[in-house]
Amino acid sequence: MLARNADGWTGLTIAVAHAELKVVEFYWAHGLLSQPCRIDAQFASLSFSGVNLMHLACLANAKSVVCFLHEKCGLSICCEDRNGCQPIHCAAASGALEVIDYLCAVGANICATNNDGFSALHYAQIILIACIDQNLIITPREQKAYHDVIRRLIPFHTT
Repeated sequence: MLARNADGWTGLTIAVAHAELKVVEFYWAHGLLSQPCRIDAQFASLSFSGVNLMHLACLANAKSVVCFLHEKCGLSICCEDRNGCQPIHCAAASGALEVIDYLCAVGANICATNNDGFSALHYAQIILIACIDQNLIITPREQKAYHDVIRRLIPFHTT
């Protein structure tokens, strides 16, 4: 069993959340990541509701970790948290265009909606608008990333 800090995070979850591929590979090489795992089941006490390592990697905009978790560890690219969010929702919320492209290339549903009916496109738009409306510091590069994600996702959402 992996040791957890006071917030329920393990070295593995921290490595994934910080896009530290070498550390994730270390866990894999030592058999500590031998099967798909849910943080709420195996690494309880995190505030994330049913989020797994794939969700964290997508939130971190960590394409190399996402690829490793999917291709080597067999983690699903279509897994859902308790809110029905899939990794593609997390990637969109992070403005992670390369991660979205990878997820789509390996079969993610770009139009998947969560329990509230929100798609990845909605998440990218909501985050961008919230940052602008609340005057949060967002760099031009970050703003461009969200615009690029939105442009990529719009053609798949026809009315």
